[in-house]
Amino acid sequence: MNRWRPMFILGAALALAGCQSAGGPIPATVRSAQPVEPAIEAARLGVPTGVADDVGPAISLADVLARTGAGNPTIARAEEAVRASQAELLEARTLLLPTVNGGANVRFHQGTLISAGGFIRDVNIQSVYAGGGAGAKAAETVPVPGIRIIAPLADAVFAPQSAEQVVASRQFDAVAVRNGTLLEAASAYLALVRAYAERESLRRTDQDLSEVARLTANQAKAGQGKDSDAQRARTELLLLKAQIEQSNENVAVAAAELARVLDVDPSVPLRPGDAVPPIVELVDPMAPLSELLQAAIANHPELGARNADVAAAIVHLRQERVRPWLPVLSAGASVGNFGGAGSLSPDRSWFADGRLDFDVTATWSLQNLGLGIRAVQRQARAVVGAAQAERDRVGDQVREEVMEAYSLMLARREEIGIARQRIETATRSFAADLARAKNLEGRPIELLKSVELLRTARLALVRTMAEYSQAQFRLWVALGNAPRP
Repeated sequence: MNRWRPMFILGAALALAGCQSAGGPIPATVRSAQPVEPAIEAARLGVPTGVADDVGPAISLADVLARTGAGNPTIARAEEAVRASQAELLEARTLLLPTVNGGANVRFHQGTLISAGGFIRDVNIQSVYAGGGAGAKAAETVPVPGIRIIAPLADAVFAPQSAEQVVASRQFDAVAVRNGTLLEAASAYLALVRAYAERESLRRTDQDLSEVARLTANQAKAGQGKDSDAQRARTELLLLKAQIEQSNENVAVAAAELARVLDVDPSVPLRPGDAVPPIVELVDPMAPLSELLQAAIANHPELGARNADVAAAIVHLRQERVRPWLPVLSAGASVGNFGGAGSLSPDRSWFADGRLDFDVTATWSLQNLGLGIRAVQRQARAVVGAAQAERDRVGDQVREEVMEAYSLMLARREEIGIARQRIETATRSFAADLARAKNLEGRPIELLKSVELLRTARLALVRTMAEYSQAQFRLWVALGNAPRP
């Protein structure tokens, strides 16, 4: 018994029962499947090592992952979201930086005015201002200061902290999107290899079944066999050819799906560089499931993003709690030249000189007698609770992904060994039956069962190899890693 088989028992038990339990021994006929040279697997499946009869560029798993990571639009959109959040962080950090204004204004008035004391006077006034800011007309301050700051201090203090957490969340989300997209690309490539290998396996079976049909037909013509046997063999051969046509469709669909993930022209069919599904070993099957779960919780980028969301919501709650105690700060300073003349001035000549204005205000607000503030704080507290619940949901989802991928990996690993044994026994059985039929020691129609067993064994090995590698990729991504060849 191989040393990692108890882990399969443990993983299956935990996946089904949610707790650790002991399992019975694995039968001695079940052998673990170690990675085998692709040429050996191709020979076992009876398929050629290449697919030269197909047009289109050959592409490897490494090429698929490299192209996906370099130009996939889904990944690019996630990265743009990171850049947008970084711009928002920069904006939050500039809340206490002043705005600089410069300009000039001209005023001309002719007619009546009312003074602060209630006197009506008929005056002519002209004034000009130029310098920092604009809008100075008389005794009031400059309406548009040359240097101006207007900022709620609560926003100035807490908005950068919240924006930093948002940036972290978007960065983790971008990593999760990249990992998920690469996983999709790897799965699409394995599906394409599987479709090609299944088609080649069926073609190899077609050769075997054609020989059976030839033998039954020849014996029927020679009077050594039944015509019904020949017709049955012919029917089985036609059914197999229909399956081959279906496999051609599967190859086209898989190639189109891979082209979609790679964002390339689907009119140019892709063909895999591997003749059989490669067996990918990214996660050690001997690794304890408990350690894998801990690693996933610690490293999964989506969980990191949700943790950052919780932190951002907590910062926002603190911001709303202190907002009533921190004022809205407004400060302005202007330096310029101001000049003018008026009809009531003793000296009606034009006068101009430098001017300096500096104003600071701080205002506190009690929104809706405090009830509005309490409502905003309750909303912020609800956002924190929702973010925490989403984080817990994602944590449960990550654990489920690890459990499923881990159990699938171990199950398919065992099935690969079984499928290899099935091919070996089915191949020997078919060869023996074929020899007996050629020596007239048996009826050729009896070969149909051997051909069917060999066909299902070949397809089972292709399926289990592809699904094992897919499970490895799924588990690797569930642990928070980016797929790699």
